[in-house]
Amino acid sequence: MKNLDKRIQVVVRGEDGVILGIAMMMLLLLTLLGLLVIGLSSSNIQSAAYQKMSTQSFSGAESGLTQSRNDMESFVVAVPQNGQWPAADTTLVAGVMGGLPQKSYNLTVQGQPVKFVYTITDFGTVADKTVLVSSTGTYNNVQQRVESVFRYEPPNSIGSQECVTAQCSSVDQSSGKNVTNNVNSQATLF
Repeated sequence: MKNLDKRIQVVVRGEDGVILGIAMMMLLLLTLLGLLVIGLSSSNIQSAAYQKMSTQSFSGAESGLTQSRNDMESFVVAVPQNGQWPAADTTLVAGVMGGLPQKSYNLTVQGQPVKFVYTITDFGTVADKTVLVSSTGTYNNVQQRVESVFRYEPPNSIGSQECVTAQCSSVDQSSGKNVTNNVNSQATLF
């Protein structure tokens, strides 16, 4: 029996430090796994932050489209247009832009500055009542650009008036982009 105990002790004595080696490899593996998780978490946070900034800048660009539409409406309603779209689209572009290559506005969204810039250019033929609006929104150096074609179609009903004043009712989203005013006039926005 003593010989058997000696053989077992010899076998055990030959494996001194193996457990320590295995423990060190497991520690290294767990450290690498932890670093990978931290790296992925950090990139997800950066991605979410960029997505938020991108969304804010896109909202700024959309604000530029809305502002340009309001500026065009103000120009059309004012003298000398008196509610009529000008004969030449370039007249509208020059009137709204006031000789500037672009118009720039600054907003504050959640305490952060958002800037949008828009341009209006004649699109299509000279008198087709169609213009192209390009708007760029910027938020924390992230930019998004939106372009839209605005085409004015006067009412097709005989004797109706164009809908460009406060007499217009709000757009009914289910009406297929039709706008109806209170004096039996209708216009379609595209």
